[in-house]
Amino acid sequence: MKVRNIFAAVALGLASTAVSAETAKMNAIQTVPHEFDMLLKSGHIQGLACSEKGIYLSHQEGLAKIGWDGKMIKHVETPRHLGGIACADGRIYGAFIIRDQKDMKEGKPGLIRVWDEDLNQVAEKTFQETAGCVGVLGDTVYYAIGYGKKPHRECSIKRLGLDLSDRGNQKFDFGYAIKYGIQALATDGKSLICANYGGVSLADPEFTTFKKLKTPSFAEGFALVPKSISKREKPVFMAVRALGGNMKGWRKDPKNNPPRLRIEFYEFDGETFTDITGKEVQEDEDGAVVTATKKPGEYKGRKLDFSGSLPDSIKTIALVMPASIQSKANFDSGKAALKAAGYKVKVMPRLNFDTVAPVEDRVADFEQAWMDPEVDLVLCARGGRDSESLLGKLNWEKLRTRKQRVLGFSNITMILNAMLKENAGHPFSGPTLSQFLYAQPSTFKWLSKAIANDGPMPDVKLRALRPGACSGLACGGHIALVLRGVQMGWAADTKDRIVFLETTVWEPEKTRAMLDELVSKGYFKECAGVVFGDMGQSKARRSGMALKDWKKKMAQVRKDLAAKVTCPVYEEYPYGHISVSYTIDFLRRKTITADGILKQ
Repeated sequence: MKVRNIFAAVALGLASTAVSAETAKMNAIQTVPHEFDMLLKSGHIQGLACSEKGIYLSHQEGLAKIGWDGKMIKHVETPRHLGGIACADGRIYGAFIIRDQKDMKEGKPGLIRVWDEDLNQVAEKTFQETAGCVGVLGDTVYYAIGYGKKPHRECSIKRLGLDLSDRGNQKFDFGYAIKYGIQALATDGKSLICANYGGVSLADPEFTTFKKLKTPSFAEGFALVPKSISKREKPVFMAVRALGGNMKGWRKDPKNNPPRLRIEFYEFDGETFTDITGKEVQEDEDGAVVTATKKPGEYKGRKLDFSGSLPDSIKTIALVMPASIQSKANFDSGKAALKAAGYKVKVMPRLNFDTVAPVEDRVADFEQAWMDPEVDLVLCARGGRDSESLLGKLNWEKLRTRKQRVLGFSNITMILNAMLKENAGHPFSGPTLSQFLYAQPSTFKWLSKAIANDGPMPDVKLRALRPGACSGLACGGHIALVLRGVQMGWAADTKDRIVFLETTVWEPEKTRAMLDELVSKGYFKECAGVVFGDMGQSKARRSGMALKDWKKKMAQVRKDLAAKVTCPVYEEYPYGHISVSYTIDFLRRKTITADGILKQ
């Protein structure tokens, strides 16, 4: 039997960054909080597959496609209950046990549905037997027939052609009892690996010989990783892990502990799976994959000089990581440069550089830094994702007893706006330690003056989209995080405030959709004005869109927002994921004149 190449080569960007050598680890992939909130109803993940275009995750009521960066691309609903999935030759195969009589076709409870890589349905076929999962090897689709929860030795597999033609059933025995039938199927290109409640076995394509393997749990799905990504001679598999206590934990506190998933990697030697998972893929705040520094106080071969980056009133800085992790090398380099500039630096004791620390540790570090009487500024090391998990767990009553300065942006938007909502501390939307590494001198000059608050800031000329004068305090930040704050009930009150907005990797149409949702929720109804900063044009290269097209479409998105609100709207404020970014003091009044001059 000729074995086909089931997985195509994945995008060159990931292939070049996922792993650099045979002995290097592969970076974990983590999903975005709240993008999988459908799991609150449907439960845990059922299956996992991958293709050149993304990673596919099934649950009882749908199929999701995420990018190799963990961000949601598309989700489609399905009849209940979708089980395991497989990917082969540009097709995604899903196995079903149809629970509801009205969803059954011809009264048959078994179903195989096929989608293309963009999740458009292309085929399906019903069967009398239900299917727990599905796998593909060569020209055969393996349909694992479902069983009940009572332990059983006898199992059955149905073979189908790639056109779903029925080639008949086969009974077999793994040599030990399992429940529900096979739960997940994958292949190393030669054999089939069957993950069960009761054990994991390697099976030949004819299901006549079996070898029980020692493995971690793969019951929620695993899939072969292409060698173009793994850069290894031995097969590497990805597996999905639920964070936050899986569905039981999520359902207890969905606001602060939303469904989150982590993709891990395991090398297979024919008998044993070895965990080769490293930390999550690290990017700097400009979206480029982080280059680890070799010498403290340097970044990409350039000596860092942070002298004068903060005013004389700042003596001691506490470094925290309330969201994603920063690479240890770059963290140490930034810390060394701060010390060399004369600042005392306190590193919180629970920081984790391998994976995101538990939310309780991040809360404890953040509160410790805030309440430390010696600390003059809490500096967030990086944005990334998941700062929202802290909001419902922070002791805001305690934090209100000390007006601490907090500096960060991007995902830290959630914390800064929550500070406004809770009337706690002094939020500054400005560079993280990650952005310190590549920021231009003008960024530091503005930062120092903004925090010092000892006189007027330089005027900034803005471009009018909807002219008019306005005045007020500030709020806002990253568009996606502003929207998430509204959805979660952690948004600042925008009444009489000037809303500053920026974004990163979101394509124009997705940005438009987020702004439209903010409009529909009344976010801009009583605000004094809107000012757009950078809109992620540096990310156009990652979207596959020509830069001129990106700029044109984003410009139209901004114009369309201006047409939907009643307040003045401006653009071209230097703020966001760029090397020249002007810090915004959320507690400092700003005025925009009728001719578009920002004064503060």
